Amino acid sequence: MKKIIVNSGRDDAQCIIEKVEAKYNAKWVGQLALKTRDGGWSGDSCGDVYYQATPPVEGYSNYFALIIQNGTLLITSGASAMEGIINGVIADDGEIIYSRYRHDMRYSTDKSTFIDGGRDYVRGGRDGRYISMKIVDGEWYQVEDGK
Repeated sequence: MKKIIVNSGRDDAQCIIEKVEAKYNAKWVGQLALKTRDGGWSGDSCGDVYYQATPPVEGYSNYFALIIQNGTLLITSGASAMEGIINGVIADDGEIIYSRYRHDMRYSTDKSTFIDGGRDYVRGGRDGRYISMKIVDGEWYQVEDGK
């Protein structure tokens, strides 16, 4: 796997990233869909996911997510966001973008491509410029040859 830099939705974060990182000794990972109790993806929303090298309680995940539900800020496990492959697309200027959740159409900064569908489906531009990604220890990696 090759480490990569991804446009992780930082500009759209629901909280002030620097304050969360300082309070929880954590690192921003990205905005990602979480799994629901029935095992599907969370639909038309995502959480701000962070990584902690040392979770606050033994047995907790290294990932937590902040979500806003009915106007209330909640903290929950972000472990499900790490499951499986995240599909992205590479823009003409090299920017890598991904769709955070179903019906989240995102365009690259240079407007050369787009992606939609989150983890439910993939629809995008730039045939042949798709990329498969995985998050390991809070870092984004390109998955090569199905590994």
